[in-house]
Amino acid sequence: ADLRDHAVFPAETTTVTKETIDTPLGSLPCTRYDVATGEATLVYWFAAAHPGMPVRSATLSDGVEVEVTTVVAISRTAKEDKD
Repeated sequence: ADLRDHAVFPAETTTVTKETIDTPLGSLPCTRYDVATGEATLVYWFAAAHPGMPVRSATLSDGVEVEVTTVVAISRTAKEDKD
């Protein structure tokens, strides 16, 4: 439950949109979640092509990105590649 709950956003403070972003992984169609926290807005881009963690996340203060995390590579085990 803890792992799942870290990505649950309160509906009353979250806006969900579709957006294609350019990343080191290529151009990715994403679902973007903007979560207002009062002092800042947390933004997460999730790509259906790469399920799991967001491929990009940012903290915005007054509309300006003050912290950004971007996935630069994804590797899979040999077993996963065979599936």
